[in-house]
Amino acid sequence: MDFYLKAQKWNKKKCPNTSKLAQPVKWRTVKDATVIKVSRAKYRGSEFDGVFLVVNGSSIKESKSGKGKKKVFCLWYGHQIQTDFPELTIDIATTEVIDNYKGKVVVDLAEAKKK
Repeated sequence: MDFYLKAQKWNKKKCPNTSKLAQPVKWRTVKDATVIKVSRAKYRGSEFDGVFLVVNGSSIKESKSGKGKKKVFCLWYGHQIQTDFPELTIDIATTEVIDNYKGKVVVDLAEAKKK
């Protein structure tokens, strides 16, 4: 969680408000953590898969449509967002909550650098 709290604050010149091209670009290993494993999650116009470290336990806000929202510790283009934490839109049916997880989690969403 420190990686998020110590990251640079939102920078309008470096952080697009939305992006269809944002994907997981950085990971960190965690242990004994509560995470969500998502498929086709959405955030700020992008869609992606991954494992994310959750904020405030495993409960997920669920709508009648079967979609849910969950706050995660994840940077946007290497920066903290302007308010609070990123909140992913997820499909409840394809999202797995994992307690006591040990492994890699996504810590940054951005456009992948071209090689």
